[in-house]
This record gives sequence, C-alpha cells and structure tokens, in this order.
Amino acid sequence: MKKIYILLFCAVVITRVSFGQVIVDSCFSSATPGTSFGSSASLANVNDSDLTEWTGSSWTGGWPSANVTLPPPTGAGGCRAVFMGNGSSWTTGGEGFGVRLVTPMVAGQNYLFSFTYVSHGFGSDGNFSPFFYTNSSPSLAGAYSMGNLPGVGYAWTTNSISFTATAAQAGHNWIIFHSGSTGSSGLVSAFCCPNTVCSVNIGPDTTLCQGQTLTLNATTTGATYLWQNNSTNPTFTVTSAGTYWVRINVNGCIASDTIHVTYSALPTPNLGTDTTICQGQSLTLNATTPNSTYHWQDNTSNPTLVVNTAGTYSVTVTNNFNCAGTDAIQVAVSANPTPTITGQTSFCQ
Repeated sequence: MKKIYILLFCAVVITRVSFGQVIVDSCFSSATPGTSFGSSASLANVNDSDLTEWTGSSWTGGWPSANVTLPPPTGAGGCRAVFMGNGSSWTTGGEGFGVRLVTPMVAGQNYLFSFTYVSHGFGSDGNFSPFFYTNSSPSLAGAYSMGNLPGVGYAWTTNSISFTATAAQAGHNWIIFHSGSTGSSGLVSAFCCPNTVCSVNIGPDTTLCQGQTLTLNATTTGATYLWQNNSTNPTFTVTSAGTYWVRINVNGCIASDTIHVTYSALPTPNLGTDTTICQGQSLTLNATTPNSTYHWQDNTSNPTLVVNTAGTYSVTVTNNFNCAGTDAIQVAVSANPTPTITGQTSFCQ
C-alpha cells in the first residue's frame, strides 16, 4: 500500500531486571533498509513498516515524502531505525516491528524496558504513544498487550516500563511495537549505533563513618539506569555496608561500574568521670586509641594530657578513616588544709 510519510522518533533500549536480557539484533543489521522491508530471523516487519539508515545528514530507505530531518539521538552515521506509519495516513490498522530476545521470558520474573522516542516528521501530532506487546512469534496474533507507552512530544524523551511476566508470557521471546489503527506514526531507532562510546564512574571503593551516607551519581546524558536493587534513578544513596553497582544504557551503548562500601565505627575515647584533685597534684588524661590522631582543647596532639588546674578538658580522636569521636572531663582543684596551733602551755622538765 502506498504511504504518505509520517514521522515520529522512538529509540528503544531494553534491559532485563532480574537477569541479563538482550536483543539478538540490537543494531537492526540483519535486514536490508527499504520501504516495507523484509523480515529477518531477529528483526520482523509487522504490517509494512520501513527500515531506514542515517547517513550522517539524512535518512535513507524510507518514503521521501516523510520529511524526516531529526537526527538519531547520537547523530552518528550508520544508525538504523524502523518507521511505523499510523492506520489513518499509512497502512490500515497501523504498522509495527518486532525484535527477538536472546532469553525467553519466565513467568514471575521482573522485567524493565526502557525506550527513547520523539514525535517528528510529516503528520506528527506531537503525542506519539505506540502499543507495546510480547509474543512467542513476531506477530500481533495472540500477542500479549502491555498497553501504550507514554505519549511524547517533539523532543527526545526516555521512558521505562516494568512488569512481572505472567504465566501467559512465559516463553515469549519477541517484543513488538505498533502504531495501532487510531494512533500516530513513529520511527523507532536501533538499540545501538556505530561509534557510540559511553562510560560511568560512581567512585572508588570507600569506607564511611558510622551514621554517614554516600550518594552515588551515575548521571549521563541520554542514559537509562539500573542499580543493584532494580532502582532506575540516576543516583543512589548508600546507608549501609555492601557492594553497589549501576548499569547505564545510552542508545544501546551499555556501561557499568561497581563500588564496595564499608563502615568504620567511631572512636570512643574515655577520659574518665569528672573529678577533684588536691592543690599541687596532677592528673594524666589518657585518650590513646590505635591508628588515631588527637586534638585537645589546647590544640596539643599527644595521646595524653597532664592537668593540674581546674577546668574542662576535651579531646577529639580521629582514626585513619577520618572518623572522629570526642570526650570531655571537668576537673576541680581542692585547696589543701592549713592547720594552725593556738594557745600556750607549760611542761615540767
């Protein structure tokens, strides 16, 4: 069926929450670009969709009247995408495509699918919201509907959908996107592009002090995130010892980093209880703690302090992880008694 080109962009990135889930042909390289492209074993044409390729300045393989001008998210030449026309201006019932997963779905397992897409091109209504299905074959017949993806406008937007696979989805190894009979049109990019390089660094292994927190920051432009606890935020706050990791996906470029966090107890110096000494006496305050430094109220840095005057004495002990603890003591000084002999008396020899 002849098409009038309508274009919206949708770049899709898919990851598995519970264990590794990958796309067999993440670069859409197993089929030849062209209108109503022919399906391969891993990239399926569902109702007259078109496979296109970005030359670095324009898309080839699609209908010339589509007025597709927006580059893929990376802007790199060689990126491929599939155009999905709607059911009003293009193919009756809409158009779509499917990608095959390496590992079939398992009932009861959690899955996370992340995708980046944008409304664009002739006929765009600025609210692209494709349908999302899973199936054991690249067909809408018998497919399990997951509903619509959130609608987006004319700027690249990344959204995610997560779910627990039902018994009906067990064994499904295809993901299908479709524009529907009443929806808009769209262009879905491949899961990887040539020359895409990405990295993430959440810092070196570290030791925190008891009560401290640490914010791990994986923020990367255009990325989706997956942490060790299935969180999908760009940052993660550490409150206990453990191993923490993050995996980012930037248009099919996947990078990860891991950090080990331990906690150190605070030093607990003990100078004793408040006390009183006699005038002329001295008292040695002892804050000795292994692998530590000391700071007394008079700015001295010895592990002990000798006092002989009344006052409040304090010390801060810092261990080799820069964790600090303090203690203080009040010392009073009592004057010595001053005996006196009074009166006069006589003794016989």
